[in-house]
Amino acid sequence: VFWCGTVPRYPDSDWKYNELDIKYWGSRQRRMGYEKLCEIKSRRDDLNIFVSDEIIPFEKYTNLISRSKVCIDLPGVGFHTRRLIELLTLERCTLACEKINELNFDLIDERHIHRYRLGYSDIEEKIDYLLSDHCIIENTEKNLSDIQKYLTWDYAATNMFKIIDNRISKLSSLDLL
Repeated sequence: VFWCGTVPRYPDSDWKYNELDIKYWGSRQRRMGYEKLCEIKSRRDDLNIFVSDEIIPFEKYTNLISRSKVCIDLPGVGFHTRRLIELLTLERCTLACEKINELNFDLIDERHIHRYRLGYSDIEEKIDYLLSDHCIIENTEKNLSDIQKYLTWDYAATNMFKIIDNRISKLSSLDLL
């Protein structure tokens, strides 16, 4: 099981936007996920978990991803981060948070990606499920070849404006603009 990335260090009491419900703020969710993975690692000797908030050399990073059976995507600034797309592009079995945003292609749960609840209440159960049957991991990784054409810069750029136009049209029809 693999995850590494930046973890914010500020305490909740220091958050400057007190009126916001920061439970859904990406950086706090990332810290909570990191703490949960560290807690699981500390008591589960049966799992080989690499979790780090340190910057690691690129070669080590790619080696760890390629050897990991399950890669975790934790929310960051956004819920569909560069890391998620990176793991999908590398055709790795990925466990990510429940779908918050829509993408410009069909990322099908249990086919291309596996999900945990945003509060991390089931992440350990999901890790165990994926590791319990290597065929689940193999099939997920094979299925990722179906969506590789959607994970390119060209596709993203071509479709970004379509998504923006569709959303503006929806908002305009609600007279919110």
